[in-house]
Amino acid sequence: MISHYKSIPLEKAIPYLPSFLDIIHRYCVDHYQNPDYSQTLRDKFHRIETGHIKGHLILNNQDEPKGMSWMEIVCRNYGNCIMVSMGNEWEQPVVETFIQSELANSKLLELYLFSDSSTFRSTLTQLGVIENYRQRMAIFLQDITFESFGTSFQLLPLSKLDPKDICQLSVDAHKVSQDYKGYYDLVELSSRCQLEDDVRSGVYGPYNWDASYGLVSNDQLLGFCSYVDIESWGEKKVPWLFDMCVHPDFHGLGYGRGLLHHSLNILKDQHLKFAGLAVTNDNHSALGLYQSIGFSFVEHFYEYAF
Repeated sequence: MISHYKSIPLEKAIPYLPSFLDIIHRYCVDHYQNPDYSQTLRDKFHRIETGHIKGHLILNNQDEPKGMSWMEIVCRNYGNCIMVSMGNEWEQPVVETFIQSELANSKLLELYLFSDSSTFRSTLTQLGVIENYRQRMAIFLQDITFESFGTSFQLLPLSKLDPKDICQLSVDAHKVSQDYKGYYDLVELSSRCQLEDDVRSGVYGPYNWDASYGLVSNDQLLGFCSYVDIESWGEKKVPWLFDMCVHPDFHGLGYGRGLLHHSLNILKDQHLKFAGLAVTNDNHSALGLYQSIGFSFVEHFYEYAF
């Protein structure tokens, strides 16, 4: 274990960063045939200088760079984090410095790693950070015939529903599903309402109002689904299932399936190629539902709640 090292803030470490970007470049070329990602990071150096990207550089006693953390917040409490080291023995100092800095407190970060032998994940969990092992899924909209949702309940656009009711249902449902363990914006009502405001204002991408619906019975919201349009998978517009919830008292009655079929029919009529979503791998009921409708696995990823 490395016991003697020093750290400097990322904004003071820019001259040291190219050596770490070279590691990232080689890994992306070897594993993804992507020679451009390291240049994308270089193009963000100005965001480090302005404090929009934060992190630390780890140096040994000879002032040689040995590790780096790089955090970029996308919206409020969500973002991504890169961790890179010059050897596994330097990974714990990178993680410890990052946690002790409290830069990531109350945030959910997707972790990007560039070594197949990395111990960053195990070090994070050993130090008490909550891990969410998730997967992205996609569906080819034009290849599938979606059922009509035959129901005596009302299907109403989310624009006609009280956002507070939507947020309360989301909080109640996520407490049961545990789909985002440790993500404060989905388990605390006021934070969930702030998140809803962000989503509707287009922070994540244009809100797809046409496909976002709620299921209502006797003025009670039983379930809802909402979408934002993002750029992904080579397409300028991919509707992304931002949130889908069914009231815990009404699980197993087909309401989630009905809402998905209804919204996917609308997206299909928009002549879009794909729809996408992300789900935690141990949320077996949701994963089974998405697979049965036609969503297919794209990639695994890890998110950490600090």
